[in-house]
Amino acid sequence: AFTLEPGERVGIVGANGSGKSTLLRLLAGIMSPDRGTIVCASHLELGYLPQSMLVDSDKIVGGVLAEAAGALRELEGRMRTLEAAMASAGEAALPAFLAEYGDVTARFEARGGYALDHRIDMVLAGLGLSALARDRSVASLSGGERARVSLAALLLRQPDALLLDEPTNHLDASALEWLEGYLAGYPGAAAIVSHDRRFLNRTVTAIVEVDDASHELRRFTGDYDAYAEAKRTERVRWEERYARQQEEIEGLRQRVREAARSVAPHRRPPKDSFA
Repeated sequence: AFTLEPGERVGIVGANGSGKSTLLRLLAGIMSPDRGTIVCASHLELGYLPQSMLVDSDKIVGGVLAEAAGALRELEGRMRTLEAAMASAGEAALPAFLAEYGDVTARFEARGGYALDHRIDMVLAGLGLSALARDRSVASLSGGERARVSLAALLLRQPDALLLDEPTNHLDASALEWLEGYLAGYPGAAAIVSHDRRFLNRTVTAIVEVDDASHELRRFTGDYDAYAEAKRTERVRWEERYARQQEEIEGLRQRVREAARSVAPHRRPPKDSFA
């Protein structure tokens, strides 16, 4: 089973073709499982970043960013509407307005709504996009620029859980370092597929390994180095068990040969395969 708790950051590793990207698509609801169930908390917003970016090439950069912040703008608009309604509401209607206003403002604040404009500038600067003209068409961007715009849009949404498939692709050293710091302080949960061991060491608190043969999942506490050490320890123990088994087998074969010589001393000892 795979679980992702609030605030947890999990790295997903495994051989190529083992099903890491498929796991993210299942969690994102893009694919349906052949068996089993996927359960999400109510009102949970997921943010999925595939390896192949899905930004609409017909849009401009500013439009993509505005759309990413759209949910927060809607919450902000609802707050203003409720404030106007409460100003003229009677005693009977006021409690309902206050309850909804409290819920909306809590959601707006939890998603960084009060610092949205600052966060837009921060994310663009961190990903090296500050100089990118907001009126520039997405179609005119390079593959790397398009990838970073997609990542910026996702981070600006600030969903409850991030599902990131190789997010370090197309990032230079500066942007990579910024993303590591951003994810380390991210208030939501994150599941990250990556081959970058250094990146995983700096961002995750647990590793989930996808077995390339059985596609089963195993969970390891700690960063990638802790996972690698646990795997090395497992290998040493397996080799020790194998060596003991070989010694036991050789001991059994020796006893069979000795027993055969004691029963029929003039006969040739039986072959191991016969024994």
